[in-house]
Amino acid sequence: MTDEHIWLLKYGSGWVPWYELISGPVGEQEVDSTHSRLLDAEKLEIDKNTMRVRLKREKNELIRV
Repeated sequence: MTDEHIWLLKYGSGWVPWYELISGPVGEQEVDSTHSRLLDAEKLEIDKNTMRVRLKREKNELIRV
């Protein structure tokens, strides 16, 4: 399963608030590794004003889960 498929299963195709990507107890929190890999591959869109992220998609591309 690709990172894109994992992302779609966990978060769907819409915008996701940044705090939903954090896991672990307070003080030991870490960001979801899928997020980190997709960010490194430049496959995520980031809206800095609303602090949300989503999977990039091409124009007219259908995203299915």
